[in-house]
Amino acid sequence: MKGLILEDNEEKIYKELYQVGKVAINSGINFEEFFFTNTYISEIKNRAVVFFNDDVNLEGNIKLEKMQTFNEAEENFGQSGNIFLMRYYLITNRMAYENITKTYAQKLEHALQILIESAEWNYGSIERGYLSFASHINGFFTRWKDMNQIRGIFEEKYSLYKPIVNRMLDVRSGGNYKNLFLTLNSLKEEAENEFRKGTLVFPNSKDSGNPDIFYRSKFHSAIKENTEFANYMNTNNNFLASRLFTIFFYLYNKKIGIKNLDRYLLAYLIYRGVEDKLGLNSLEIIKQFRIEQ
Repeated sequence: MKGLILEDNEEKIYKELYQVGKVAINSGINFEEFFFTNTYISEIKNRAVVFFNDDVNLEGNIKLEKMQTFNEAEENFGQSGNIFLMRYYLITNRMAYENITKTYAQKLEHALQILIESAEWNYGSIERGYLSFASHINGFFTRWKDMNQIRGIFEEKYSLYKPIVNRMLDVRSGGNYKNLFLTLNSLKEEAENEFRKGTLVFPNSKDSGNPDIFYRSKFHSAIKENTEFANYMNTNNNFLASRLFTIFFYLYNKKIGIKNLDRYLLAYLIYRGVEDKLGLNSLEIIKQFRIEQ
């Protein structure tokens, strides 16, 4: 692949990415024919790479360099990981470019909405999908010495943003991203088959990598105690594909500029919002889970 490497502060990197995208579109290249990655290096530097096919011809003054093969997912998801992440980035590229130059508040609202609506699509219902966010945030809390303190901070944020969360939950099936999800359907089906063949995998399927998680998190203790659920989440190919695409949407939000801490905040907002609005309890759901015969 060919690529263009951009290095600048965070404010400027998105403007530069937008300009590269504008040149590409004006050169007759479709959004689905290129994509970008964006990595935080330091407080004063981000590194972005825009990837194009080798045969692309960009009109204008942008010179592309021969790049190494895109490699951001194989280490975590097996030999097919890069292919699936790259195809996901191509499919979501138009949406990414529509949001990279927005204000941070607008990006946060977009990120929250895409997580809610993708969970509804990805797991078949928000009632199932929100458990992924429950897992994400409860695992995060165990990394803090005083879990109650950080939980209290997040709860204050939830009280502030609850009306926005409720509004988005009310319209979660409204079809804001209907065409996107229709396109992703076939890619997810392929991912399910690759999990079946073993070319897509999850690391540490038996070990979370966080030794504190099972005795500090009631949620994860419940998973460990319900061996039927633990086995399901590590072996069911459809569920594994859903987990993969949840991570892909986190990566999408990250590359358009969502901060790491806010990623967890968004997970908390959805987790709390769903339980409040729908009267659910994630602990009871995990404890009572049984595979239908």
